[in-house]
Amino acid sequence: MTNDNNGQKKRVNPEMLRLLRFGAVGVGNTAVDWAVFWLLFSGLHLHYGAAQTVSYLCGTLNSYLWNRKWTFASKEPVRVSEALKFLLVNGLCLVLSYLLLYVCSDVLGWNMLFSKLTVTVLLLLVNYAASKWWVFAPGEKRKDGESLEP
Repeated sequence: MTNDNNGQKKRVNPEMLRLLRFGAVGVGNTAVDWAVFWLLFSGLHLHYGAAQTVSYLCGTLNSYLWNRKWTFASKEPVRVSEALKFLLVNGLCLVLSYLLLYVCSDVLGWNMLFSKLTVTVLLLLVNYAASKWWVFAPGEKRKDGESLEP
């Protein structure tokens, strides 16, 4: 909660707070990705392709755990279907990032850093929407008809 000019308490928009948390988790994922990549590539001298694959998977696992518990506050046990949806969304976002980077930089002729920033923001929103309304969507029903919504 925050105070407005009249001293009255205003509620922070929960959707904005959730989106900020999602972004913060993304920063953490990037740090995990880069740290693991550096360790494997520079420290253990793995091929960059292998290092990238492992580091991306580590960032994705970090993303799943933090978004599940902190961003979307899931209290249910981990479900295989949820984890598979998460992996699918992140895999599709990775493929989409390649396509969008190509369009922004090669087709439109934008600067690569501007292209990367644009693609990152777009995919943050796509990934957030898919996570909110599909991967971690509340209200799914179990086989016995009970709601999984907290």
